[in-house]
Amino acid sequence: MTTATVRYFGRCPIKGCTTRRVVDGDTRMAVKIDDRWTLLNAYEYAGFTGERRRAFIASMRAHDLACGEHKAFLRWQPGRYSYNPDTACAPACEAATGPRCDCCCRGANHGGGHVVTLH
Repeated sequence: MTTATVRYFGRCPIKGCTTRRVVDGDTRMAVKIDDRWTLLNAYEYAGFTGERRRAFIASMRAHDLACGEHKAFLRWQPGRYSYNPDTACAPACEAATGPRCDCCCRGANHGGGHVVTLH
């Protein structure tokens, strides 16, 4: 089964922190880590407890998907793209760490320079 690739943008929830991450996942807001699909916001929404909670925390930290300074999980959101044929896609689009894109690439290049490769 093939799923669509969606680019997600994460940021530390602590005000003023500049930690940002970009990952490619599927439409369920999940990423493939160690050949298993993991929901990015599962810690908040799934109510993990015990060993499952510890394993999730360790996995997110091991793959640099948490803020190292604040030990906080990143808040994730999908990219929000609008098509503007009058705006050329610039290097700033590929270097973006935020979810908004308003150029002719329709998000194809947005954040591409910061995508974290997950094993």
